[in-house]
Parts: sequence; C-alpha cells; structure tokens
Amino acid sequence: MYFETQIDKQCVIHSWNNARGKKEVTLKALMATAKQMASTSALRGVKKKTIEQRREHEAKFYQELIGARGISSTVLANWVFKQGLLCIKNIAETRVHNITALRLLWKTHNPEFILISTELQDAGRTNHMVSVTKASTPAGSFWLMDSLLDRPVGIKCAKTFVKFMVNRYAAGWKAQLVFRNDQKQTPNMCKNKNQSQKNVFIDLDSSDEE
Repeated sequence: MYFETQIDKQCVIHSWNNARGKKEVTLKALMATAKQMASTSALRGVKKKTIEQRREHEAKFYQELIGARGISSTVLANWVFKQGLLCIKNIAETRVHNITALRLLWKTHNPEFILISTELQDAGRTNHMVSVTKASTPAGSFWLMDSLLDRPVGIKCAKTFVKFMVNRYAAGWKAQLVFRNDQKQTPNMCKNKNQSQKNVFIDLDSSDEE
C-alpha cells in the first residue's frame, strides 16, 4: 500500500497522496498555486494601491497560505479544483469524533475518501491533516492515513479509533469529503466550474460503538 511519511510540514500533501495511492500532488505544484492565489488576491483586493503595496499584500497572503504553520488546505482545494477530476466538499462544523460518525458519513455521502483537519495533542496544538479511506474488508472499517505514523492503520472498531485518533488529535475536527466529478452525490454536493458550491451541515452526535 502506498504511504508517505511526514516531511517538514507537508501533511496536506501526504494526506492527499496517501489517500490516492500515488504521488499526485507536489510541494512545487502547491507553491505555484499559492503564488497564483496571492497574486490574484493582490490585484482584486488593492486595485487603487501602488505596485509596492500590491507586492506587500501578495507576499503577506502567500505566507498565510504556505507559512510556518504549514500549507493551507485552501491551496490544496484550489489545486484539486483546477485538475477537474475530483472535488473537495467541506462539511461545515462537523465533528468526526467516533467510528459511528465516520460510518454515517460514508453511508450518507459515499465519498472517494475523507480529509480531516485537526490539531495534535501537543504543547503547540500543531495543525495537522490526515486522510481516511474505506477498507474493503471487514465491513465498516477504514484505513487511517496519518503521515506522522510509519504505516497506514486499520480502524475496525471504537477501541482502535480512540487509540489512534481521539487520543492523538484535539477535539473539533473538520471533515472534507472528496468526490469524483462524475460521481453521483447525495445530495448534489459537487458542481461544475460554472456553478457555486453550497455548504452542507449534518449532525453527527451519535454514540460510539464497539
């Protein structure tokens, strides 16, 4: 099974590539995407400013996208959108806090995989991103792709979910579902490039199970 371990603060890259099973997105590609996003923001946000002020705005925004805290998931989403094969859908204010909730996400939306943005339970509460893919067997089990570990971890029950996720990550996780653009979603969660996207809110306050 393809698996990338952590390099610097590139967990956004690793979480995507591990879920895809190949080296698909690179640091170079995301840096170029961030640069383009920052340049566009400078042109739109400070039209009446001087060239120097635009450059300052662009540099500041770029550092927010790719800075000391790592790569923003917004950069990844922008890169994915431009590829046209897959789309990322935010599930706003959703907690993926137990295996029952994770199973419900798959049952409700049937994504290709899930990206989870969280924080590590360390002194600095470091930002981190992992991915979760559905395992073929047994039913209702998953693969946790966390680049800070040395290999994928099978999540088959509440006990392993708590050990490898609840005990390692801070509360308040945010899930992003990844779909193929030609995939049928319930509801229609991904739209073409000429359509707007609408956030979907779902309640996952279900109890854990063994």
